[in-house]
Amino acid sequence: MSKLTSVLILAATLVLPIVVVADQDRWYSADQVGVGKDLYAANCAACHGKNAEATPNWRQTDDQGRYPAPPLNGSAHTWHHSLDVLRRIINEGGGKVGGWMPAFRDVLTADDVDAVLAYVQSLWPDEIYATWVRNNPDDAAGGGKKKPVTQKENAITKRLTNLLSPQASISDPEETPLNGIYEVKAGGQFVYLDSTGRYALIGNLIDLDTGENLTEAKRANERADKISSFPKEDKIIFTAQGDERSYIDVFTD
Repeated sequence: MSKLTSVLILAATLVLPIVVVADQDRWYSADQVGVGKDLYAANCAACHGKNAEATPNWRQTDDQGRYPAPPLNGSAHTWHHSLDVLRRIINEGGGKVGGWMPAFRDVLTADDVDAVLAYVQSLWPDEIYATWVRNNPDDAAGGGKKKPVTQKENAITKRLTNLLSPQASISDPEETPLNGIYEVKAGGQFVYLDSTGRYALIGNLIDLDTGENLTEAKRANERADKISSFPKEDKIIFTAQGDERSYIDVFTD
């Protein structure tokens, strides 16, 4: 028997445990779900379906080349995203991520958005929510509220600060899904430090379960924030003839 065959047989015999997360262990409250259900019915159901099931052919484009709104009940890709990303899409619309959903920043308050997300996640099966928890432990623990960085944890960046020039901008460390690994922004680059601040990793942090490049997702969010910061009067805007499907920002000198 070859080594490869042995490895394949061993892999086939391994059964990974499924973590089941009960409703009472979820980050949201029953009150949030109740409020979110009403808000969802008023603002989201027309496109995403009465029970967040969307339409049977949501994977196919319509006669205008647009994909219909996807289901939000855990059967599509919503669970791939952190609460921060989901909040951003609701507030700013889907244009920046290739979609056509309108922005709700002027319609829903921050508490309203969280209530809608609470209702949507209440529809997810336990195994889907458990997978989301493993990918977003901070969100699951506190509804997306980042754990404050203590003074002791700020010492994580001490060696990096000493190594770089005094003018270099280094952000406060933020926890990542990896235990004991923190993310900082040093200049224009993301750096990953261990809890002692001695060892640094530079590169992309990738979730191999979902295939999501977590570092690139952070970069994309920062780019979207910078683009949004430009006032309309400083732009030359060419509006679409007919229905707008998406948009592109072009910078030139």
